Amino acid sequence: MGSHDLLGLGTATDIAEAELNTQPTAVSLFRMIEVLREWRQDTQSKIEPFAAAMQTRGALTDVQATQIATAYCAQRADLRAYYRMFICWQDTLPALALQRKLRRGLGLIEEVESYSLQILAVLDRRTGR
Repeated sequence: MGSHDLLGLGTATDIAEAELNTQPTAVSLFRMIEVLREWRQDTQSKIEPFAAAMQTRGALTDVQATQIATAYCAQRADLRAYYRMFICWQDTLPALALQRKLRRGLGLIEEVESYSLQILAVLDRRTGR
């Protein structure tokens, strides 16, 4: 496959495929770290307001709850793709500074994953699962 791997994500009605770069550059790594920081901030900022809204009866319809769950499940799938890329890159990044950035990226992935799971847990409590 050369310098790309293929990631496939499927739902009941659709399958999406995306190429994953397996040959990193400093620019692509820095951009991905930026994206992960944005995701962390966005996801973390939604936990408290979302949990508070769940205390109000009728704050979300079943459709809205499903849409939110779907969005955070998709985000978690994206995180798995990033994780897979970063693990692939571990063997190919020679510079120590880039290795540190890579480890930081893996830490960010774990943080975003944790925040996403907190939001999904709030939804689980709402639906009584």
